[in-house]
Amino acid sequence: MTAPPGLSRKRMVGKWPGWLPLVALGMLLAASVFCVRSSTGPVEQVELTAESLVIAPTISAESPIASALPAQLSQTPAPAAVSTPSPLIPENRLLVLEWPARIKAGDADVVRLTLEMDEFGTVTPTAQVGGNLLEAQSVQIPNLYDTHTVVAEARLDLAGLEVAPGGDIAEALLPGQPVSFAWSIRPTDPGAYQGTVWLHLRFLPRSGGDETRRVLSAQRIEIQAVNFLGLGGSAARVLGSVGTVVGSVFGLDNLVGWGWQLIRRRRGVHAKQA
Repeated sequence: MTAPPGLSRKRMVGKWPGWLPLVALGMLLAASVFCVRSSTGPVEQVELTAESLVIAPTISAESPIASALPAQLSQTPAPAAVSTPSPLIPENRLLVLEWPARIKAGDADVVRLTLEMDEFGTVTPTAQVGGNLLEAQSVQIPNLYDTHTVVAEARLDLAGLEVAPGGDIAEALLPGQPVSFAWSIRPTDPGAYQGTVWLHLRFLPRSGGDETRRVLSAQRIEIQAVNFLGLGGSAARVLGSVGTVVGSVFGLDNLVGWGWQLIRRRRGVHAKQA
């Protein structure tokens, strides 16, 4: 600033008020404090919700935007298909039971149980073959051969008869292979005997663990034991009682005498006629 003519520099300075520098300094301090507060103020926390998110629209293949994008970006990858394991189909089998309907007391016969493949899906009805009864039924075996050892276990409960072997008989069951069980039976007395043929399946896990046991079949059978005349228990007992009474009334001596007198009478008749 150039001093007006006739005034010295000293006199010019003396014309400014003395409080003006203090006011300017205060304004400078106030502006600096305001800038610091505005730059270090509290920050608002924004919560992200489903409404606040912006979802990018799907670009279809026919859209002009998709035609302008590269092939890698315009194609949306298909979700990976989840493979579902196919269910195991049960194994169809035919359970055939054969037993004698009548048997002579003191003789032996066989009861046979066979678990074979059912290739044609047909069931043979109950029939009689050579005096034996034959009964068949269709059963399904769980297809667990890959993970378990399958064991077929059979037992014949027939009280009053001699049965061999007794107890349970176990045989390994293999896929597509038949399995058979047989028991020898022998009645000692005439009569009607009823029993049950049991068949269980046992599943033993190959990887270890507890086994599972289930009943596959329980079939009832009846066997009639007869004496040498073909009579059953009650008829044989009646005939035996009658024979005992007749034997006690007519002793052997009386029977021989009666027979000799009968022969002599017939000779006498023939002699008179001659």
